[in-house]
Amino acid sequence: MQIMAIFYSIIYIQYGAYTHHIIIGHSCVEYKEEVFVMIVYDRLWITLKKKNISQYALIKDYGIDKAQLQRLRKNMVVKTVILNRLCSILDCKIEDIMEFVPDEDIK
Repeated sequence: MQIMAIFYSIIYIQYGAYTHHIIIGHSCVEYKEEVFVMIVYDRLWITLKKKNISQYALIKDYGIDKAQLQRLRKNMVVKTVILNRLCSILDCKIEDIMEFVPDEDIK
């Protein structure tokens, strides 16, 4: 049995007078109690280390919610406002904190 769930997030990027909308689909495919995710946040932990910012600092100094960090650790769906704040805090691009992994790579 296969169950597919897709969650969409919209990121708004302002360039001068233009606003660009980026739609990101977060998908989970479930097979016999195992969940395979297509968006992973492994790059976030690498970027944090490179920028010398701890998870503790994200919580205490920047106000990132512990629950949101836990969701990132488990590669679960997170609010785009969190992704936006992380990019701002770390002064990085979205691809520095998340990665799309196609289905065939995770089965």
